[in-house]
Amino acid sequence: MLCCAVLCCAVLCCAVLCCAVLCCAVLCCAVLCCAVLCCAVLCCLIISHSISLVKSFVITKQHK
Repeated sequence: MLCCAVLCCAVLCCAVLCCAVLCCAVLCCAVLCCAVLCCAVLCCLIISHSISLVKSFVITKQHK
């Protein structure tokens, strides 16, 4: 989750960079990096959600 938080921060930074890109072509590279980070955040959210589902499933099994 820490990793996630760091990536989320990076994506917020990225949103600022994306705005700047409209003014500055040099930041295009940063936006490409950003797209990768956005993907990583999505992956991160999916993994976190999956772990939560597995945990709740295991807890349910143990109570039966």
